[in-house]
Amino acid sequence: MQYVIPYSSNDVTVWAKKDAAIKGNADLGNYVIGVNRGSVFEPILAKAAPPSTEIKRFDDDATTVQALLSGQVDAILGSITYGLVIDKTGHSAEYERKYKVADNYQGMAVRKGDSEMLAFLTDFVKRRTADGTLDKLYKKWIGVDRAKLPTTLPGIDFTGKQ
Repeated sequence: MQYVIPYSSNDVTVWAKKDAAIKGNADLGNYVIGVNRGSVFEPILAKAAPPSTEIKRFDDDATTVQALLSGQVDAILGSITYGLVIDKTGHSAEYERKYKVADNYQGMAVRKGDSEMLAFLTDFVKRRTADGTLDKLYKKWIGVDRAKLPTTLPGIDFTGKQ
């Protein structure tokens, strides 16, 4: 398969009560942290958190967010979009995004060797980035500004020429 340049990102983020003193990975060891079992977030948390961190794993995103809101855990690691759920459930005054732990870029993929589709999608992403369409859609649906996305990444060929 061949990757197209990223069109979006979904930052891997720590969420907690506003008064929780969590500013970086080292602070996670002082709290019980929830994460979605089997997700991309689980190995990121395992790598980022100090060995002393108590990690509780939940079956899906909804259960992970609910664990935070019900006090089963002190913080959670997951998608930036968890903030949408926190807001819609009326808890945005109590909880906040603490910091970004890792990037999580989204991009399309095409069959390796399909240079026509790769060129079409790459052009689409570039044009919709240049005219602001992707930024507006991201702000509308995610509620924050879209990150500046890379057009090159180590070890990933976006050109189809390698």
